[in-house]
Amino acid sequence: LKGSDKLIKGTTLQATATPESGLDIEVKSKLPGKKNSISSYLTSKVLEDKIKANVGWDFDGGTDRGSLNVAMYVRNNPGQPVALLFDIHDSDIVINGEKWDVKPADALFSENVLSVNNLEICHGDQLLHVNGRASASPNDTLKAKLRDIDLSYIFNTLNINYVTFGGHATGNAIATSLFSKHPVARTEGLKVRDFSYNNAILGNADLEGSWDNASKSIGIRAAILNQDNLITKADGRVYIGGDSLRFKFDANKINIALIKPFVAGFLDDVQGKATGQLTLFGTFKNIGLVGKAFADSASVKVGYTNVTYHGSDSLLFYIDRISIPGFKVYDRYGN
Repeated sequence: LKGSDKLIKGTTLQATATPESGLDIEVKSKLPGKKNSISSYLTSKVLEDKIKANVGWDFDGGTDRGSLNVAMYVRNNPGQPVALLFDIHDSDIVINGEKWDVKPADALFSENVLSVNNLEICHGDQLLHVNGRASASPNDTLKAKLRDIDLSYIFNTLNINYVTFGGHATGNAIATSLFSKHPVARTEGLKVRDFSYNNAILGNADLEGSWDNASKSIGIRAAILNQDNLITKADGRVYIGGDSLRFKFDANKINIALIKPFVAGFLDDVQGKATGQLTLFGTFKNIGLVGKAFADSASVKVGYTNVTYHGSDSLLFYIDRISIPGFKVYDRYGN
C-alpha cells in the first residue's frame, strides 16, 4: 500500500472462525516512520458482542515500543442508541527507552460522543491523567492533567529539527469541539521547570500553548525566569502543516548555549549570557537565526586550536553569517 511518498509494506492477515470460539484475527504490517519503519501488529478475538484486542508497535532500530490491551463491548438495547464500551487493561509503552505504565481505565462512545474515565499513564513521578468528553460541541471538554511531564519525550518523538524544547511541565491541557471542523485546544496554568531549547536550560517558565486549526499550527508563548531573576520572553508558532516555525526571543541574559547547533560548524562549545532580540525562523530542514544581542562574558571553544576564548561584545546574526564586530577575546592565560 502506498499513499503520497509513504509506503506500507509487509502486511499479512490471518483469520480463523468457529461457532464456538468466534473470530480470531491477526494483522502485521510495516508502517513508515520519521527515520525507520515501525513494526505493528493487531491480534483480536470477536465473540458475540465482545471484542478483545491487543495492539502493539516497535520502532525498528530504536527503543520505542508499546502494547495496548483493550476490550470492547457493543451495547445495543432496544430504545437506546448503540454504544461502544471500552475497557483498557494494564499496558505499557516504552518512550526513549523508558517504560510508561498505562493503568486500567474505561471509555464509552455513543452518538459521536467519546467519554473517557480516568485514563492514566505514568512513569515514576511523571503523570498524564485524561478525563472528560470529546465531541463536536464546544460544551464538551476533554482535559489532560500533566504532572512533571518531561517535554523532551514529546519533541524527541516528533523528531523535528530545531524544535527541541525541554523541561518538566505541570498543568492542564484542554480540548473542546474535537470532532468538529474547528477543534480548539489550549494549555491552562502550565509551568515548566528547567525550560530549555536546544538542550540549553533557560530557566523556569510560565507557558501558554494553543492550537490554531486554520493555520494548523501550535502557538507557544513563554515568560522565562532565569537564575538572575530576569525574564526572557519567547513568542512564536510551529506550523505543523507547513513544516516550519517562527519564534521571537526578547532575551534578558539568556543562556547562549542555545545557539550551539547554528555554530557547530566552526565552534565546539559556546557558553555565556546575552541580552537582545533574536528571531528563529524557517523550515524544519533549514532554520535561520537573525537579530542582535550583547554577549556578557561569553566563552567559545575553537576546535581547530582546541582553546577556549573569553570575551564580551555584540553578536549580530544574519541569515548567512554571524558577525562579532570588535569582539576582544582572551584565553585562560590572558593572551
